[in-house]
Amino acid sequence: SNVSPSRIRLVLDSDDPLVPSTLEEAYLALLGGEQTIQVDGNNADGIAKQEIDENTGLSTWSTTAIRKVSSHYEQNQERKRKREQEKELAEYKEKKEKEIKARMMEEAKYANAHDSALGAYDVWSSATSAVEGKTA
Repeated sequence: SNVSPSRIRLVLDSDDPLVPSTLEEAYLALLGGEQTIQVDGNNADGIAKQEIDENTGLSTWSTTAIRKVSSHYEQNQERKRKREQEKELAEYKEKKEKEIKARMMEEAKYANAHDSALGAYDVWSSATSAVEGKTA
């Protein structure tokens, strides 16, 4: 908890995946797994000078930042991306199932409308009068 960094010792090339295998990985782990180095291509005014190629009229390429990432940090980020993707996929499947069930219920409601028991018996006419053509 209150140990100075000079007292911490790490065994390099250990089999434990949580322990960094190189000094650079250990340094990156202390920085949170990622280090960004800004490359200063600006002049004294702080404005980036852009050289324009006279043949093409386009500006030239330049490096603005270098990003170093430890493999452990990258693995954790990949796991996090996979978990988020699986979560989104599960939500998508659940939403599709709900839509399919709602559609089936809607189709069933209209498919059984003509087969309702309320319209099966007509109390105002008798079966014999309709066959013989007589009125009641």
